[in-house]
Amino acid sequence: MPLVATKALCPVEEYYVLSRYGEGGESVAVDRLGGEGWQRPAKSKLKERIRAIAHELLRTAAARALATGAAPLPAFESHRKWAGFRGSFPLSRKPDDQQQA
Repeated sequence: MPLVATKALCPVEEYYVLSRYGEGGESVAVDRLGGEGWQRPAKSKLKERIRAIAHELLRTAAARALATGAAPLPAFESHRKWAGFRGSFPLSRKPDDQQQA
């Protein structure tokens, strides 16, 4: 069911935020929210943005596939470095932490 609103409600304290759409005495066509005139531009902008994001993702995936880099550390080497990093902090586990781990 389409949303049909014929009144704009605004608190009296914020009446200054309302303004007439358009300038002078010219007639301006206003689209209703959810109407066909509003949906077409919104959908086309959305489709355009989705295509741009997909293009960016494909370009990133291609760059990653072609990139060469350092091989990851073997598991034992990274574990040794992590243990050294952890050991550099003067914190010790409390009894509650032992139970949670």
